[in-house]
Amino acid sequence: MLDAIETIGERGHRACVVMLGSRQAAIGYSEVLFSAADIGHDGRCLISDAPTGIGRTIPPAEMDTELGRTHRGVAVDATDGVDPDVLGQAVGTVDGGGICLVWMGPRSRLETPRGRFAASMAVPPWTVDAVGTQFIERIVRTASQHPQIGLVDLDAPVASVPPAAGDGPHPPPATPVGVSAVDPAVTDLVRTADQRRAVDRICQLPPGAVAVVDARRGRGKSSALAIAAVVMARRGARVQIAATARAHLSAVEALLDAVCERDRDGGVRYASGGSITVAAGGLDTLEVDADILIIDEAATVPIDHLWRQLGDHRVVFSTTTDGYEGTGAGFGVRLAARLRTAGVDLHHIPLSTPIRFAADDPLERWITRLLCLDAVPLAGIEDVMALPPVELGSVAAAQLADDEALLRGVRALLASAHYQTTAADLARWLDAPNIQMWTAQADRVTVGVVATAEEGRLDGGTIETAIGGQHIPGQLLPDVFMRQFADRTIGRLHTRRIMRVAVHPELRRRGIGTALIDAVDAPSDADALTATFGATVPTLRFWAAAGFVPVHVAARPNARSGVHSVFMVRPRTSPAERWTRRAQAGFVRRLPGLTPDHLRRMDPLVLSHVCAAADPQALPELSAGTWRQLRRIGGDESVYATAPHAVRQLLIHWLTHHSATPPASAAALAVGVACQGRPMTWAVEAGHISSTRQGWSQLADTLGAAVDMLAPTAAGGAAQRWAK
Repeated sequence: MLDAIETIGERGHRACVVMLGSRQAAIGYSEVLFSAADIGHDGRCLISDAPTGIGRTIPPAEMDTELGRTHRGVAVDATDGVDPDVLGQAVGTVDGGGICLVWMGPRSRLETPRGRFAASMAVPPWTVDAVGTQFIERIVRTASQHPQIGLVDLDAPVASVPPAAGDGPHPPPATPVGVSAVDPAVTDLVRTADQRRAVDRICQLPPGAVAVVDARRGRGKSSALAIAAVVMARRGARVQIAATARAHLSAVEALLDAVCERDRDGGVRYASGGSITVAAGGLDTLEVDADILIIDEAATVPIDHLWRQLGDHRVVFSTTTDGYEGTGAGFGVRLAARLRTAGVDLHHIPLSTPIRFAADDPLERWITRLLCLDAVPLAGIEDVMALPPVELGSVAAAQLADDEALLRGVRALLASAHYQTTAADLARWLDAPNIQMWTAQADRVTVGVVATAEEGRLDGGTIETAIGGQHIPGQLLPDVFMRQFADRTIGRLHTRRIMRVAVHPELRRRGIGTALIDAVDAPSDADALTATFGATVPTLRFWAAAGFVPVHVAARPNARSGVHSVFMVRPRTSPAERWTRRAQAGFVRRLPGLTPDHLRRMDPLVLSHVCAAADPQALPELSAGTWRQLRRIGGDESVYATAPHAVRQLLIHWLTHHSATPPASAAALAVGVACQGRPMTWAVEAGHISSTRQGWSQLADTLGAAVDMLAPTAAGGAAQRWAK
């Protein structure tokens, strides 16, 4: 065991040993391994809620702060349950030549769900006893099957599997980095040819261009960003480097500290006029005052927030693809598609050569297999659609755990469609009792996936707890309606929430997603299907076409997507239909009051699509005097201001009577100006109209059409109009 670990380390690789046995036994054996590898206390890190004295202790909840930091020896205490995201993050902090130890607890407890992560999957009405342990078993199984990963049973040493040293040079040969095309000094700062090429390409970006720099963990991506910033600043460029958290910038700041003289605020200034500023957090309100903006770990930022940073300056978005915690997977694909559609000058700059450990690292290969990080949709599969019909159906968690090709196919599609797929997501697919997977298979190729969560069916006590204001985990739509609207009915109904839908990129817009949703709806056990997602025009059109209607819009934008979430329902039983009619009516009734307040920054076109997706709603009864005011509103802002709430009521209800939204300019004026209270100059600047005069005239036409449609016969008639 010790000889193999020593040999692995000499090659610049990282050793890993998964331990079975009591926590006390794991502590003792870890001390032996660390000491034998000459890793002192200062080089050790224990991820645990309970300090042991074998090294610096970091609580699992604080692992986010370790991004960018590394250790020679890392021990992960999973004796009371494993958190997949923490395991992935821990692996990412191990240096080349170092050791990662994973304490799994006694073999006899592997089939007993335990710990905070297992408890988080025990959502009502399930208890922790219903939670599976297939992800824990997957850790042990994949470790035992990997020849260079050790598996030690401290209670039964004869069952242990020591790591094999394998073949390879001692140490691995150095690879020339080449000569930089932009600055000879780059050659002395970079460690791989990959880094040198990335620095050169970043420095040569033309004005207005956008670059996406991506790499797996340990490729020196952040250091390359800092080196490029130094080169450009020395030449007179103003460079701004930002990230959502200070920990994401640790590698950047370490390099700047090593090669630059920084001022009090952490910036760097040169006699050439160039400068480097570094900022963490607040990217939604970031003011760009630079020639080039660099955002590290951009996958942690909502794409809409990133989009707002584009301009005449150059922009570099950096992200960790297949990061061990999974947050960057698919980011470049989704962002690239949007950038290309907008005609942006896009440059893709990948890095593949590791710098913190040698190539073909056994720990990286194991964690990659464990979490299916390298799973990508198969390419060139259009021919499978010409084969016999696509097979649709549910997939049991046990089947997903036993069929590696199926698990990888599911993970590949979901990661490509949702750029923040994490290690914890994969574990939930395997073990959460409320989650069910549904697939579309063509010639044994997974071409579509839907993940669903069972909700509702709560007992009276849980419902009253929610109505009292306490959050009920795992019950997204029922929880919102019980806590915010004291709605008991939705807690009793059985609803099935569609969490994610993903179709193979080559086979989209062929009805596979809709067919999967219909397959999810086929069993007769649920009262309704629900869906909650970040509201955009394409997603609203998709779900409305699938028969879903809106019942709620979140008051605040989602922290991940940066847009407001919309809640939609497709009822299938009479009780669910009655509830949906009541919920829809209440939602539309609340909208006129929400649009100038909580929803005032929501995209007007998106909000108009929300209204159009609703069933037609009857306008609340208005007084004769209010109707007289509405009839008189024309192209005069002062007259419009006499009945603003009535105008909002009229337009919101009028939009629900449209199966398709009005033209973009009409929707922007009706929602953006009349309902959200934006100035008419906003519509001019956004390109919806050419002048404020045209805007008021067009809004008057829209109001007249709404009055003609919804006014009682006695109060009807076209609105009277005035020229501005």
